[in-house]
Amino acid sequence: MEKTSFLLLLSLSCGVVLGNVWTTDCSNLATQRLDPIVFPGYSPAGHVHTIVGGSRFNKDSSYEDLQFSQCTSCDLTRDKSNYWVPQMYIHKQSDGKFHHVENYFAVYYKLLNGRGQTSLHNNNYEPGYFHSFPPGFRMLAGSIFNTEPLHYVNHKCLGHPNPAEENSPGFPARPELCSGGIRSEVTFPSCWDGRLTSEDMASNPHVVHPVNGWEASECPDSHPLRFPTLFFEAIFHVQGLFEAGDSLVYSFNDYQGYGYHGDFFNGWEDGLIDQFLEHCRTQEDGWDTQCGARAEKHPGPCSWELGAEYDEQEFTGAQDTLPPWDGPWVKAM
Repeated sequence: MEKTSFLLLLSLSCGVVLGNVWTTDCSNLATQRLDPIVFPGYSPAGHVHTIVGGSRFNKDSSYEDLQFSQCTSCDLTRDKSNYWVPQMYIHKQSDGKFHHVENYFAVYYKLLNGRGQTSLHNNNYEPGYFHSFPPGFRMLAGSIFNTEPLHYVNHKCLGHPNPAEENSPGFPARPELCSGGIRSEVTFPSCWDGRLTSEDMASNPHVVHPVNGWEASECPDSHPLRFPTLFFEAIFHVQGLFEAGDSLVYSFNDYQGYGYHGDFFNGWEDGLIDQFLEHCRTQEDGWDTQCGARAEKHPGPCSWELGAEYDEQEFTGAQDTLPPWDGPWVKAM
């Protein structure tokens, strides 16, 4: 299936983004129960994820290891980061099985400051205002334990006949109307306290969202450093598969969709993000060149280097039951 043009559209949940931003479009690298941020060293662990990015993704991932990736399943070839989200399934009424949903993945890096979207002439930023992600950095956005709407998690029912009903914090009420699929969106925290990670990301996070519940507001004093705002959209192709009476479910037994979340393990070539930041600080082409990132895009096929060690079909197709998700690891997530 070809990537559709909406992968190239930039949007916040509330509207189109203009100005300084770059993107990377990604195809699936692996579908596995692996999570080197939450469960480093364990396999299998946690719930099923759809994973994209650097081909050396593994249970013991490190920045140094990712730099030796032979390729990336994303189109920015010098970004060997890994990005992952929970896998979506359709629990079909007709056969009682859980059907894996194919998806494509897009990642956005938005240069938002306390005044809004940056641009050279209308809202420029000072040198050093934005920080690149350091080697060893990783972070999460969202939580499997969340059961209420979050301002930074959204589901868009693409192709819905009533545009006013396209967006919902949880799963769409009538997925059979999503003729273009479902776009699951999550916006990451962009305010940083200087640590590479935090052992307890819930009670003592190293990254937090800006104040006032808006991604283009100021950072709190406790986390004064600013990253580009990372935004994921995974487009799940439910069209033609979901029928009235079926149910959507994420791989950790979430039938509401509020627990949608994303993981980011930095694998950027050191210094490359700094080049993009400086490009958009000094050039007025903004989205035209994506802060200079367009010149770095060379999409091509990429296979998971550890694929031979795992059954890559284990969690795809039609499953009699939802794949394991509630083992001894779930309490730590």
